Amino acid sequence: MRPPDQVAPQPAVQMTGIVKRFDGVAANDRIDFTIRPGEIHALVGENGAGKSTLMNVLAGVYKPDAGEIRLFDRPVRFRSPRDAIRAGVGMVHQHFAQIPSCTVAQNMANVPIKRVMRGGNAVAEISTGPSRRNENGFSRPPVR
Repeated sequence: MRPPDQVAPQPAVQMTGIVKRFDGVAANDRIDFTIRPGEIHALVGENGAGKSTLMNVLAGVYKPDAGEIRLFDRPVRFRSPRDAIRAGVGMVHQHFAQIPSCTVAQNMANVPIKRVMRGGNAVAEISTGPSRRNENGFSRPPVR
């Protein structure tokens, strides 16, 4: 909670009226979701509640059937995850390949990595430089 005399910063992400249907079944029905800089959110709900669908819409995996997405008050329409990544939006999927020798923070960071080989076997992957940041401070992994 911020003190009453402080103005809330402009939303970094604003999803308004998001609708996504699969074969006529609504996975998301007029969902509003706002994230301001510095905030951390958790989407919690039962299986099938639409949490992953909403994040897949934000990450450009699915196109919304209705609604609007704005990044720092600019409307965006992602045609693909690549478009979302170029705009600074990425998603760590719940079943991603983790690097066992790294911490959770290192696994979550979008940093260039180098594979360390010993005897022909990969034994580690390590950071080779600072994370790539866009003008809004968001991580932006390299697009290949």
